[in-house]
Amino acid sequence: MIEPFALTSQKEENEAEELIEITTFIREDQALALEILENARRYSSGVNFDKGTLIREALDLMIEKYKTDFRLIFR
Repeated sequence: MIEPFALTSQKEENEAEELIEITTFIREDQALALEILENARRYSSGVNFDKGTLIREALDLMIEKYKTDFRLIFR
């Protein structure tokens, strides 16, 4: 995993930067996959990774994949 996008606990992440709230809809299979990932991360690391943290990691990975740094747009 790429270091800048490594998962952190929700507490560490909230202390690192301000988050905004969004509402979105996902498919049932995606919700189930999030539950499984959340539980697997908690079991393997002992750290609570909530769905929001997992979704933020997925977004960071997509940004990296497409080599787009959206933070540059808002300077």
